[in-house]
Amino acid sequence: MSAPELKFEEFTATSPSLGAMTRKNNFPTMIFQGQLENHTEFNENIRKLVYAEQKKASTSKPANDIEIMEWRSAKNLHRNSKFAAVRDHLEAALASISSELHYSKDHRLKISSMWANISPSGSGAAAECRPGNLWSGCYCVRVPKGTGSMKFIDPRTINVMNPAKFEKDDKPRDCFTKVTFKPSEGHFVIFPAWLYHEVETNMAKQSGPAGDYIYISFNATQVKDKRSSTAS
Repeated sequence: MSAPELKFEEFTATSPSLGAMTRKNNFPTMIFQGQLENHTEFNENIRKLVYAEQKKASTSKPANDIEIMEWRSAKNLHRNSKFAAVRDHLEAALASISSELHYSKDHRLKISSMWANISPSGSGAAAECRPGNLWSGCYCVRVPKGTGSMKFIDPRTINVMNPAKFEKDDKPRDCFTKVTFKPSEGHFVIFPAWLYHEVETNMAKQSGPAGDYIYISFNATQVKDKRSSTAS
C-alpha cells in the first residue's frame, strides 16, 4: 500500500510577495478517552477488589522507588475472573478504536496485561512508556479531590530540548510538548504504548484510604481473531 498523498491547508503569508502558503499536520498522536455510564456501584466493587489484592500481596513495595510510593498489583488481573467486567469494558473500547482506525477485521485488540494502582496522598508515578505493546491506558476507579493529572510528553525530544519561543498564552495546540488528562471516576483514556506519560503527585488532603487515587492500568496488542476465523 502506497503512502497517501499530502494535502495542505492554505493560509495567508505575512509577506504579500509570498502569496499563499500551505500547511498540513501529519503523524498525529491519537489519544482516546471515554466515560463508563452508571459506574458508581461498579467502581465501588472494583475498589474493594483492589484493596483485597493489596492485602493478599506477598509484598507491598512501591512501584518504582521510595520517592514514588505508588502500589501496583501483579500485571495479570486480565486473567482474574473477579476483574473480568472491567477488562470486558476496556476491550469493548479497544474494539471501537479498531473499527475507527480500520484495523484488519481478522485481528482484534486484546489486553495483554492489566494491573491495579493505589496512589496515596503525596505519591505519583514517574514518566514511562510501555514497549512491546500497541496501546496502553487506564480506568479511574476512585479519584479524591486533589488527585494529580496524567501528563503526556511529546516523544520528539528535539521539541523538549530546544523548544521554540511563542507569544504568551498564544501557543497553538499543535505545538504543545506536554498535555494533561484530568482524571475523574468512571473515566478512561487510551493512548499509544510508545507515548511517555506520568502521573502527577496526588495532593489529596485526606490521609489513609480516603486520599487514595485508585486506577486500573492496561496494555493491549493486536492478535489474530480466532472468532473471525471460526465464523468464516
